[in-house]
Amino acid sequence: MTTGNADSLGPIRQTELLSSTLILGLRSTSDVFVLDSPNFPNTMASSWEDRKIASVLVSVFAPSFSSSSSSVSPSTSQPPAATIDVLITFDRHRISGHPNHQSLYHGAITFLRALMRTHPGWACPVTLYTLTLTVLVRKYMSVLNTP
Repeated sequence: MTTGNADSLGPIRQTELLSSTLILGLRSTSDVFVLDSPNFPNTMASSWEDRKIASVLVSVFAPSFSSSSSSVSPSTSQPPAATIDVLITFDRHRISGHPNHQSLYHGAITFLRALMRTHPGWACPVTLYTLTLTVLVRKYMSVLNTP
């Protein structure tokens, strides 16, 4: 949702993100969505509304869902559709103490629930992966985690 520009580290964080996605198997860094918006300030004091995050995710990754009128439900005879098949975000435990990390998790869950709300019985087209919180001691002793 942002470049991670808290403490002016945005360019470094964005490079790390893009490099990581290629290691994870994305075909191109152009498949990575980064939104740098004043609606989502990246500070240690900011948490974001789940519905606002979900709304952005719907508009970007499920445009046919977002364009359907609120009075007309998407067809339950068709599977839910999205332009992505994987969504990676932080876990629900405020990694590094950032409240917006926790917000992203809850916004992603809200997005997936909205996508599936009118599609009972169908498999969700998007798999959610979360980065797992690492205990602080283990985080800084990562050399001991190598085989």
